[in-house]
Amino acid sequence: MSEKLLAVSRLVTRFATEAGEIFPSRGVDLDLAPGEALGLVGESGSGKSVTARAAIRLLTPESALREGSIRFRGLDLRAQDADALRRLRAREIAMIVQDPAAALNPVMTIGAQITRIHRLQTGSTAQSARQAAIDLLARLRIADPAARLAAYPHQLSGGMKQRVLIAMALICRPKLLIADEPTTALDVTVEAEILDLLDELRREMGMAILLISHNLTVVARLCERVAVMYAGRIVETGPTGAVLGSPRHPYTRALLGSVPTGTKADHALPAIPGEPPDLARLPRGCAFAPRCPEAADACASDQALRMLGDTRAAACWRATP
Repeated sequence: MSEKLLAVSRLVTRFATEAGEIFPSRGVDLDLAPGEALGLVGESGSGKSVTARAAIRLLTPESALREGSIRFRGLDLRAQDADALRRLRAREIAMIVQDPAAALNPVMTIGAQITRIHRLQTGSTAQSARQAAIDLLARLRIADPAARLAAYPHQLSGGMKQRVLIAMALICRPKLLIADEPTTALDVTVEAEILDLLDELRREMGMAILLISHNLTVVARLCERVAVMYAGRIVETGPTGAVLGSPRHPYTRALLGSVPTGTKADHALPAIPGEPPDLARLPRGCAFAPRCPEAADACASDQALRMLGDTRAAACWRATP
């Protein structure tokens, strides 16, 4: 693989809660090459969003980032001050967040919000920023984009707000896009269109994408590699087709087994037995063991991520190449 655009090593995040200390990221390693798409998947609460925010220094509070190395294009992000990080954001690194209603400013038009980013980061004129916004909204399948620039967030549907957030993230053509559930508010037809457009723009701009999702279908459509996360740790990683076609970790198999198939009349929706672990009271050894149908005494010892050949890795003593 080519030189890494983003390289995260042994990342640890820690929060103090009323229930005790929790570790949403426990020694996480992630890397992306320029132009690559990596999917980060797992159930809600597995640590995906916290890990991604910590990796680009957007974690609040910043003190929750406790350990680890983070390098972007060779630059040590942990050593950068607020001004340096501000210069990187939008122009070099951008993020699509999960909740468009909360992310958009309710008292500013969407045109003002999109063009403001472009002007601040590129020094463009108001006219060129407006045209860039119109062109991008049109590519995002927003009808009459020039007129939509004058709309306020409350005048848009959830799907339209989601596409506005995508436009805000892409307006400066970043090198790295963190997409946190970017198609949540979209129906399946529009979802497919947006994923295809993100893939088209990724190839056109040479942009890397870290796609955070619990939807394996979305990840399979866009990503070349996938990392599966559970209880703050990466438990399996490798080429998307290989991991989803022949998973090596029981949790990955359980995720795939819980994907709905058939019609609603067939039977109850499949689900992984049990509940995700309390991050303040993790079990000894493998955190998935209490829910795992293959659990054995060996699971009580720590299960480190280990290589299974050149491109795959899994954190299970049963895993074989």
